Amino acid sequence: MNMDILFDNEKPEIKHHKPVTCLGLTFPNDEERQKAFLGILRAGLQEMREKLSVPFTSLEDTYQRLKSLEHWLLGNDEQIRYLAGRIAHAASSTRDSRPVPRDLLSLYKDEVGFPHGSDEDILALSDPPYYTACPNPFIADMVRYWESTKDTKMYEQEKSLGGASCAFVDKPYHREPFAADVSEGKNDPIYNAHSYHTKVPHKAVMRYILHYTEPGDIVFDGFCGTGMTGVAAQMCGDKAAVEALGYRVDKDGVIYQKETEESGKTIWKPFSKLGARRAVLNDLSPAATFIAYNYNTPVDVVAFEREARRILKEVEAECGWMYETLHVEPASSRLISAINFEPCNPFQTNESTFRKDNLPHIQVPGATYFVTFRTHDLRVLSEPARKIVLDAILFWDQKRWKVFTAVVMPDHVHIVAKPLEKQKDAPWDLSEILHSVKSYSANEVNKLEQKTGTTVWQTESYDRIIRDSKELMATLAYVNHNPVKAGLVRRPLDYEWRYVAKELVSAGWKPAPLGKINYTVWSDVFVCPNCTQEVVF
Repeated sequence: MNMDILFDNEKPEIKHHKPVTCLGLTFPNDEERQKAFLGILRAGLQEMREKLSVPFTSLEDTYQRLKSLEHWLLGNDEQIRYLAGRIAHAASSTRDSRPVPRDLLSLYKDEVGFPHGSDEDILALSDPPYYTACPNPFIADMVRYWESTKDTKMYEQEKSLGGASCAFVDKPYHREPFAADVSEGKNDPIYNAHSYHTKVPHKAVMRYILHYTEPGDIVFDGFCGTGMTGVAAQMCGDKAAVEALGYRVDKDGVIYQKETEESGKTIWKPFSKLGARRAVLNDLSPAATFIAYNYNTPVDVVAFEREARRILKEVEAECGWMYETLHVEPASSRLISAINFEPCNPFQTNESTFRKDNLPHIQVPGATYFVTFRTHDLRVLSEPARKIVLDAILFWDQKRWKVFTAVVMPDHVHIVAKPLEKQKDAPWDLSEILHSVKSYSANEVNKLEQKTGTTVWQTESYDRIIRDSKELMATLAYVNHNPVKAGLVRRPLDYEWRYVAKELVSAGWKPAPLGKINYTVWSDVFVCPNCTQEVVF
C-alpha cells in the first residue's frame, strides 16, 4: 500500500523536524502542534471540572453553567437549554426509591458521551484536533477551515468525449439517486489490517462517495466502526484506486464511467472529479474510533518499522524461549554411517558396568555419550582459558575417544563423544578420560590466570548414553546452540570455542535454526488465496 498516495491530501506532517500546518496554524514541528492542541483540550477539560463539579440543583442553574463554557461549544441557546433539560431528567431518575444526588459533571459527561476515565487518561489517548478520546471540541473549527479552503468553483471547462459534453461550474448541489451492484473482495491489505465479519471494504464505499460528492466535500460517518468510510474518502484522490473500480481518469482528474445509450452504443460519461474528500468519523465504541483514527492517520513508515522491530526484539528477548524449537530432523543414514553411531539402551544389555559416586555412571562398549561438567562455584573461564579446555578435550580425540562435537562455555562444558577401544572389546573408561582432561586443563588454566592451587572444576561430571539417532540429533543441536541461547553469539558458527568433527561436516550436518515466534495474526475468517472465497472455521 502506498501510504504517500493515501494521505496526500491535507495530511498532518509527521516529520518532527519539519514545519506543520494545522487548521491554518503553522508550527515548527509536529511535536509543537500536538503540544498546542493538547493545551487547548486540557484547558477545556479543566474548565468543565471547575464549572460543573457541583451537585445538580436545578434546570436553570445547569443551563447557566453550560452556557458559560467557553472551550466547549454546545450549540445555540435552544440546543443548550435542551441539553440542560436532558441532564435534569437524568438527575431525577434513579434505580431505587431513594434519590441519589449526582455530580453535574458526571451527568453532563453521560449525556454527551464522555468515556469513563480521568482527564489525564483522555489527554494521553488523544491527538487533537484530529482525534480526541472524548467528544471532539475542534469539529466546528475543522468544518469551518475545510469549507474555507475548498475550491467551490472546481473549474469551468467544456470537454467532449464520444459525443458527450459536460461543464463543471459553480452551481447548486444536485445528484441523481445512485445504486450499484457492488462486489468487493475482502482480501485488500487495508481491509485485512483489522478485519471483522460485517466490515465493508473501502472500495465498495468509494463508488457512492465519488457519485455524491466533489473533492473537498465533508463526509460524515456517525457509526464508523473501523473507519473504512474515511479510507474511502481519502482514496478518492488516488488515481490508481479509482481506476481499479473500472472508471477512467483523464489528465485533468475528470472521472468517467461506462454507460450504454438507448441505441446500444457504449460511451464514457464524466460524473466526478479526482480528489480526496474530508471525513468526520464517530462511533459509540471508543475502541472503534481509535482504530478508525489509526486507519486514517499518516504513518511515518520508516519510523513505524523501526519501532516495530524494536518491540519485536524486546518480545523475542522476553518471551522467545517459550516458542523455541530446534527443528530436529531424523538423522540421515549417511550421517549415522559417517560417525559409526550405534543405538544403545544401557538397561537392555548385559555388557554394561555401573558405578555410583554422587551421580550414577553406566558404561557400555560402543556407546556414545553426552557429557557435561561445570566449573567450581561457577567460576568464569576467560577466553584464553576456554581455548585451553577445548584443546585438552581434543588432545585425546582419535586416541582415547572420538569427539563428535564439544563446546566450552564460560562456566561449563558439553561434549558428545564415544570412547574408543583400549583393548579388544574393552573401551577406555570414560571417567579416566574425563579425569585426564579436567586435571590437565585445571593446571594450565590456573597457570594462565595465576591462581595455582585453586579449584577449577566440580568433582563430578554428568554423562548420559545417547539411546537412538533422534536423541543424537537433538543433543548435537542442543550443544551447538548453547552459546546462542546464552546470548554470547547470534549463530553457532560465530562461537570460537566450539568443535564439530569433520565427519559430521562432510555428512552435511549443521546446527538447525532456533525457532522464532510466529507473528501471523490469526482470525476466525480466512480468505482462500486461490479462489478468494472466505473460509470460516
